[in-house]
Amino acid sequence: MRKCGLEPFLNSERRIRRIDEEIRKLEEKYGMSYKEFYNRVEGEISPLLEKFDIDEVMDDLQRLITLLDEKEKLLKKLGVNVDLFAELDEDWVRTFP
Repeated sequence: MRKCGLEPFLNSERRIRRIDEEIRKLEEKYGMSYKEFYNRVEGEISPLLEKFDIDEVMDDLQRLITLLDEKEKLLKKLGVNVDLFAELDEDWVRTFP
């Protein structure tokens, strides 16, 4: 039996759905969108540390970055031109004392 030519695309779409589910779990865990979580860690992390251990937060941040990187590569493979990391940083404004 011949494999369907769409199989790689279907696999990519399935993996994107699984990535989205994993991101949603992180959002539920921290009670905020993944963008808010990223910006909170990059900005003022102390409110997160009231409820979570620093190692746990940093591990989850690394997991989020890995998931977003994989999702971006899969989307580009499907012909969708995105820059998920630029979207993360667009709302972030660094302030200096």
